Amino acid sequence: MNLKQIEELALELIEQKTLDLNDKRLTLKDDFHGATVAHYMASYGYKFPKGSKLLTLTDNCGTTVAYLMSIADVEVKGQSDSKRWVCKCSCGNEVIVEESLLINGTVTHCGCQFDKGKVSV
Repeated sequence: MNLKQIEELALELIEQKTLDLNDKRLTLKDDFHGATVAHYMASYGYKFPKGSKLLTLTDNCGTTVAYLMSIADVEVKGQSDSKRWVCKCSCGNEVIVEESLLINGTVTHCGCQFDKGKVSV
């Protein structure tokens, strides 16, 4: 599917009153980034139930969430057991981001969008 189709489907599913987490459309990927419909839904602010396996990035280097593309998973000594990813921002910067913050849409860029006066995270 192309990016526009994925985004439209994500917005359509967000508008539904109820969402079936087994809906196969949630795992469809866009041809360019490899991000799933569920990832797009999260980047638009949709909150999936805790424990949902739809948003895992495990073994999915190259997945893009908003401005960030996962490059490699890393282990950060002294930090929590949460998985972390090296991500490349669309502006060119690289940042390390906790996986849960990526998949729930809390972190969507390296900070560059704050510099441009945008208020979104």
